[in-house]
Amino acid sequence: MASRLRSVLGKLVSDNQSAFIPGRNILDGVLMANEVMDLTKREKRSCMVLKVDFEKAFDCVNWNFLRFILKKICFGERWMKWMEGCVFSSSMSVIINAALMRKEKEMGDYQGFKINEAEDVSLLQFADDTLIVVDGSSSNLWCVKSILRGFEMMSGLKINFHKSKLYGINVGEWLLNAASDFLSYNIDSLPFKFLRVKIGDSPRKILMRRELLDSLRKRLATWKGRHL
Repeated sequence: MASRLRSVLGKLVSDNQSAFIPGRNILDGVLMANEVMDLTKREKRSCMVLKVDFEKAFDCVNWNFLRFILKKICFGERWMKWMEGCVFSSSMSVIINAALMRKEKEMGDYQGFKINEAEDVSLLQFADDTLIVVDGSSSNLWCVKSILRGFEMMSGLKINFHKSKLYGINVGEWLLNAASDFLSYNIDSLPFKFLRVKIGDSPRKILMRRELLDSLRKRLATWKGRHL
């Protein structure tokens, strides 16, 4: 089933999602997030980043919603039965990605962080590791909250507000505090880690590279030990 899905997943899953899709890389989101942070600092533009933490998907997911999504993207009845056989007869984790944010952008109610006149960044995901990127204004806050709440209600996936974080770059303290209260997110400071890689720090800093190199050395030492 996984082999069959591989040929069509790229057409079914949004470009914002970089997990387990042929031709996409886990570092795509990391590189994009760091580019956005660097651009905001270099051009002194304001930006807010929401690091969304979801509770365990398998424990919370609404399976009727999963069936609805699969039917909407034209999976046949036989395939649906195979999927249900996998899901309900074994331990299996399924992550659902909603298109709510894309819909709001098409309607003009939501604006991501503009890279230039033609491109913007609004959502970066790897499985359920999620970053939402907006400009540093209050106009998007209502839309973000409604999107997250709507996704919770439809899918059954709950947001873990204790672990979710809000970051501001060139954003006034009053606005950041207001956004934190409104969204129920805790304010945190840069840099932060996304997929275990630092975001928002200067790549020219020796310390940033040293941590990455130390991590790689530990991993390499483990691999070398297997061949002694």
